[in-house]
Amino acid sequence: KKLAFWPNDQYLNLWVCDISDGYLGYAQFPNNSGLVGLDPFMGSDPTDGVVIDYATFGTIGTSTFPYDKGRTATHEVGHWLGLLHIWGDDFCGDDFISDTPTQEDLTGGSSCSSTTSSCTGPTTTNMIENYMDYSADACMNIFTKDQKDRMRIVMDISPKRKSLLNSSGCCPVGNKFSIPYKIDFEDFSYLTDNWTVLNLDAASSYSKQWTHVTPGAYGQSNNAFMIENDSVYTTVDSTYVDMFVSPYTDLTSAVKPTLDFDLAYAYGTNSFQTDSLVVSYNTGCKEQWENIQVLYGSNLITTPRIANYFSPTLEEWKKITVDLSPLNTRKYIKFRIAVYSKGINKLYIDNINVYKRQDNFELKIYPVPAHESINVEVLFTGYKDVKIEAFNTLGKKLFEREKTNTSSFLEVINIIDLEAGIYIFKATSGSQVSVKKIVVY
Repeated sequence: KKLAFWPNDQYLNLWVCDISDGYLGYAQFPNNSGLVGLDPFMGSDPTDGVVIDYATFGTIGTSTFPYDKGRTATHEVGHWLGLLHIWGDDFCGDDFISDTPTQEDLTGGSSCSSTTSSCTGPTTTNMIENYMDYSADACMNIFTKDQKDRMRIVMDISPKRKSLLNSSGCCPVGNKFSIPYKIDFEDFSYLTDNWTVLNLDAASSYSKQWTHVTPGAYGQSNNAFMIENDSVYTTVDSTYVDMFVSPYTDLTSAVKPTLDFDLAYAYGTNSFQTDSLVVSYNTGCKEQWENIQVLYGSNLITTPRIANYFSPTLEEWKKITVDLSPLNTRKYIKFRIAVYSKGINKLYIDNINVYKRQDNFELKIYPVPAHESINVEVLFTGYKDVKIEAFNTLGKKLFEREKTNTSSFLEVINIIDLEAGIYIFKATSGSQVSVKKIVVY
C-alpha cells in the first residue's frame, strides 16, 4: 500500500490487486468516528483505504460472476465509512443499525433467493438486497436510511473523512501561496504568484481596468491598485463586478489567520450611494463563494470628503481587517476581493496581507539546531514596530533588524557565517520582549 498511497485526508485510496487468500476485498474502518462498534483507532494512515480483488472489481474485463456488478467496492466503501456487516459478524449479531432486520448469518451463494432468520422470536426476511450482506452482486441495491445516517456521521466527525469534504483532489490547485503573504502592488509580481484579475465588464464601452496608480496607501509606497467604477450594476445585468482572486493557500497551521488590506473610497457628488466591496472565499473544488466581509455605504467610505473622480490624500485610507479564524482547518482555500459597481466612484486597494496572529507577543525560531539558515517568526495582534537582535553568549550583538508598522511576520535569516555554538535571539516591541536560544552546528 505504501508504494501507491495518496494522502488519505484528500483521497479515498482504492487498491485493485490479486488477493490470494480468497477474500473479495477488505477495508480500513475510520478512526475517531465516535460510533458504537468501532474503536477510536482502526489503523494507520498509509494503510487507510479499500482493497478489491481484480476478479470482483467493476463490471467488465476480469470481473467474474456472481461478483461482476461492482458491488464488492460498494460493500467495502461502506466499511470505510463505518458500516458493519448486516449480521454483525456473529450469530444474530448487532450491526448497530435500527432499520435492518437482525440476521442469523451472512447470505452466500450466487442466487437471490429469499432467506429468513428467527433471531428475536418472529421469523423475518433477510435483507439480501443490502450492500453490507454477502449476497451476490445482482441482489444488492440498497443502503437503509440509518446506514446512510451512520456514514454521514463519519463524514462529519472522523477527522480524515471530514477533511475530504474540502479536498482539492479534482481541482487544478496549481501553486499555493504560504502565509505570511503580502502584495504591495509595487510591481506586477502578484501575476507571477498566480493571482487573477478579472474584469467581467471589460467588453463594455464603460468598463475600466484595474490599474496601478501613484502613490500607495498613506503615501508610504509608490503604487496602489485602483478600479474606476463608472459602469452601472443592476440586478438584471450583474456583470459589472471586478475581482481580484488569490491562488489556493493552506490555513491548517494557522490558529488565528487574518487577512487585511488598505482601502480608500469616498462618496461622489450628488449622491450618498456607494459601490460595494465583498471579500469571500471558497474551498476545495467548489466554485461556490461564501462572503466573509461586505462593505458598502458608510462602512466603505474612508473620508468625509465628497468628490467625484476621487483621489485619496495621505489621511484618506483605512485598514480593513478580516478574521479568518473560522477557516483555520481548511487545507485548500482561496480568497476573492470583488467590487460591484453602481457607477459612483474610484476605489483604491493596497497592501493585501494574509498572516498568522496571536494574543501574546512571541518569537519563534526553527529549525533547532540550525546550520545554514533559520526561520524567525514573530507573532502578535495588530501592527507594531519590531526589532530583532542576535547575541553570542558573551553578550556581543551580532546583528539587528527592524521592521516598522508590521503585522506578524516570518523572516528567513542566513546564519552560515556563525560559528558552531549557542546564540540568543531577542524580539522587542515597546515593552514587549520575547527571547529564544538556538544551537548552531
